[in-house]
Amino acid sequence: MIGRLLAAVFGLFIMTALVLALLLCSLPLFKRIEFDAVCHHYARVMDQSGGLSQTAAAALVAELETRHFTVLQVQAPERASFGQTMLLTVKAACPGQRIRADLGMEEATWQFTCAIQLDCRVYTTETVP
Repeated sequence: MIGRLLAAVFGLFIMTALVLALLLCSLPLFKRIEFDAVCHHYARVMDQSGGLSQTAAAALVAELETRHFTVLQVQAPERASFGQTMLLTVKAACPGQRIRADLGMEEATWQFTCAIQLDCRVYTTETVP
């Protein structure tokens, strides 16, 4: 009876440790999906306006910071001519935790990079006075 109880408690402990390890291993994947979603949204903004304005770049940084990312670099052209290739590059870091081999927790920092290349499809005409 006591042997079964000890085996059940030990099995429950192992199952809990495995579930926790699996959850912590999947957190970078979820953060990556979140990071890519924000970057692709602003790539659409850049595609629609023919470049990424300073206010849109600042909004991109602000949105990533509200999602607990530390933005390291944002590069995008403010204005592009029709047919020109535009490149949006965003680099960010995110703090997190991971399990060590001895089942202890340690701080970790995940680095994310997103590079999206688009052709400018906005045709603008400038009027000369």
